[in-house]
Amino acid sequence: MSDWLVHFTKTQDNLQSIIKSLAVEASGPFGRAKDFEKVRESQKSACLSEIPLDHLQRLYRQHGRWGIGFRKDFVTAAGGGRVWHVQRDSELDRALFGVYGEQMSDTVSGFWQLTPFMDTLGPNYNFDWEREWRVPGGLAFTEDEIGFVVTPDEADSDQVTVKLWRDSSFRKRGILRRSGRQAQSGSAN
Repeated sequence: MSDWLVHFTKTQDNLQSIIKSLAVEASGPFGRAKDFEKVRESQKSACLSEIPLDHLQRLYRQHGRWGIGFRKDFVTAAGGGRVWHVQRDSELDRALFGVYGEQMSDTVSGFWQLTPFMDTLGPNYNFDWEREWRVPGGLAFTEDEIGFVVTPDEADSDQVTVKLWRDSSFRKRGILRRSGRQAQSGSAN
């Protein structure tokens, strides 16, 4: 569908914080096991979308008009993956629920590493169109791994603009300065 994944946030300050810290922090918990207290912390993830860039408008209305994009292969190498949605109360959902029951006594089982990527669709949760990806524990990156930023369009407040990172005004204004292999915070002006 796309070679790119994008993480949206609600404000410019949030995006600047992500860029300065070189990390999309994990939030949540997410997934089918998010309410299982014994593994809850391991279910926190950074969330991104594989939505094609020409469909971003549909997504930013839900998640904010500021974003940062990465190549899919980078996110995969960082431990990320596509969310697997199953219909609530389907045969597949019941089978998964049975496996949860079998694994409850073994909280170090590798099974719990998969559950942040499993979610159910139902009347109050039907977001499979987002083509969501998750990275358990968050996504750390270097400046070189940023592909693009998404900002509100200055001419049309109902649109967003995708700017290649290497040409981005964020980079030109010194929000991130390189010092050897380390990125350092700079002026936000």
